[in-house]
Amino acid sequence: MFEEELRRNFEPVYRFLDEKNIYEVRSIARAFGINAPTSAKKHDLIMRTIGVAGGISPPEPHTRRGARVKASDAPPDQLAHIQRLIEQCKRIPSGKIVFADSAKSERRVEDVCRGVLELTEEGGRLRCSDRVPGEVFVSPACIERFCLREGDGIYGYMERCGDRQELLQVVELNGGAPVFAARPCFDAFSAEYPAERIPLGSSEAEILRLLDYIAPVGKGQRLLLALPAGGAREVFARLASCAAESVHVCVALIEQRPEDLTDVRAAFGRAEVFSASFDMSSREQLSTARVALERCKRLAEKGEDALLLLDSLTSLAGACAAAGEDDLLVRQLFASARRLRGAGTLTVVGAAQGGPEALYAAANAVWEGPSADGELLAAERCHTVRAERLLSERERAAAEELRRAAEEGGTRAALARFKKIIDDPSIKS
Repeated sequence: MFEEELRRNFEPVYRFLDEKNIYEVRSIARAFGINAPTSAKKHDLIMRTIGVAGGISPPEPHTRRGARVKASDAPPDQLAHIQRLIEQCKRIPSGKIVFADSAKSERRVEDVCRGVLELTEEGGRLRCSDRVPGEVFVSPACIERFCLREGDGIYGYMERCGDRQELLQVVELNGGAPVFAARPCFDAFSAEYPAERIPLGSSEAEILRLLDYIAPVGKGQRLLLALPAGGAREVFARLASCAAESVHVCVALIEQRPEDLTDVRAAFGRAEVFSASFDMSSREQLSTARVALERCKRLAEKGEDALLLLDSLTSLAGACAAAGEDDLLVRQLFASARRLRGAGTLTVVGAAQGGPEALYAAANAVWEGPSADGELLAAERCHTVRAERLLSERERAAAEELRRAAEEGGTRAALARFKKIIDDPSIKS
C-alpha cells in the first residue's frame, strides 16, 4: 500500500525517471545516496530514489562492504529538475496518504499542517497557521529522526489521535527537503559586521528614506528603536514593507491586545507574526519571543537573510521580571544580530521605551524619536556604527551633508535638504 501511495503522489517524478535507461537511473540514484544501485531492478531503484529525495525515507546508511562506491555522473540539471518535480508534488497533496512506520504497521494521515517548532518537556509542538486549529504535538522520536531544532519551519502530514493532533511525517523543512542529519549551528559561525544594507529607498515615509543615508540598517544590524510606547508599530510596518523583497521578516509582539492581532497581520503583510497577548502568562510571553528568535536563527543558518522586529524589549524585560528570571533572554535576543561568515544574516530591530543603558551600549545602530519639530524620528539622534561600510562613496558625501543639516537645523531642515539632493542621479551611480 505504501508503494502505491508513494507512486501516485509522485507520479511526475516516477514518469520522468522511468523514461531514462537503467544506467541513467543508476547514476541519478547514486547522486541521492542510494546504495548498490546496480543490484536493484529499475522500478525498485526509482521508488527508493523518490523516497530518499523526497524526504519520505531516511538516507540509506553507507556500508564499507563490497566494491568501492562509484561516483555519480548524473547531470546537475536533471537532479535539479527532479527536486523541482518533488517540491511541486509535495505542495499538492492528493488526498489521504498512507505511510508505513514499519513492516508490520501503517498509519493513515488525515491532514497536512504547517508551523514553527517549539520544544517542550514532552517533545515539541507546532505553532501552526490559522488553517490548523489548536496545536500539533511533535514526538521526541520525530524530533530525533528528522534532526529537528526549535524554530524549524515544518510542512508535513499529521494524524488525529483522539483529542490530540500529532505530526507524523515531515515533508518540507525550512523550505527544502528534510536533511536527516546534523546541520550547521548558528553559534558555530563567525560573526562579521554588516556589509549590505536593507533598502529603505522605496518607503513611503520620507524620514525612512532620509535615514537610509544618515543611519542605514545593514543586514545583520542590531538596531535599537527608542520611541514612546506605541510609536514603534508604524516604523515596524514600514520597515517590513521595504525589507520583504530582500529578507525574511518575523515579528514578535509581546503584551498585545488579542483584538489587535488581525490588524497587525494585515499591516505586516507576508511577515511571520508571533504574538503573545497581555492575558498570557509571563512564561508564555518569553516562549513566544524565544521561538521567534530561533526561527530567524534557523533561516540564517541555511544562508537566508532574516529580520526580527520585536515590540518591545521593555515588555520582554517586564515578562522576565514577572517570571522571576533575569533579563538574560533580552540580552541574548538583542545580541544575536550578526552577519554569519559563510551563511546568512540575522537583523534584530528592538523597540524600547527609555530602556536601560545596557541596550544602548549593545546596539550598533540607534533610531530615536520623536524630534523636537514633531517628526516621528529625530534624524540628529539617529546613528549607525560603521555606516560608511554600507554606502557608496557618493552616498557617503550626501550622508555627511544631511547629517550636518540635521545637527544644525533639526530633522525638518535635514528633510528639506534631502529633497534637494535626492534627485541628483550621480548619488546613486
